[in-house]
Amino acid sequence: MNKCLHQNSPEKDWLPASNGIMKLHPFCHKCGVVRNISSDHGREVGYFINSLSELRNHMERKGYKISKAQMRLIIREFEEKGLDDVYSVTFSKQREGFAEIVREYTGVSEDLVKGFL
Repeated sequence: MNKCLHQNSPEKDWLPASNGIMKLHPFCHKCGVVRNISSDHGREVGYFINSLSELRNHMERKGYKISKAQMRLIIREFEEKGLDDVYSVTFSKQREGFAEIVREYTGVSEDLVKGFL
């Protein structure tokens, strides 16, 4: 899957914001994806890698090991699901998806994962 390197179109479209009020939204002129303009903007992959490292250190102190392979698989699935697209994905959606992926690969509760985000 080729990822789009989003570029704002010089034009904007009137669309409802998360509160229902109509606002001008920029969109990518290459793929047409509408940019997230809310305060709940997405975070870069590095933010989630750092959080995962902190979780790993915490779990190692408790006697549970998260391997480097598990970490790579978690980040890979995060990217494959498109959650690394900070242009259009909200942080809350990234947070939910990341917690679900980590739970799937490690068995750590979603609440504990979210505590590190």
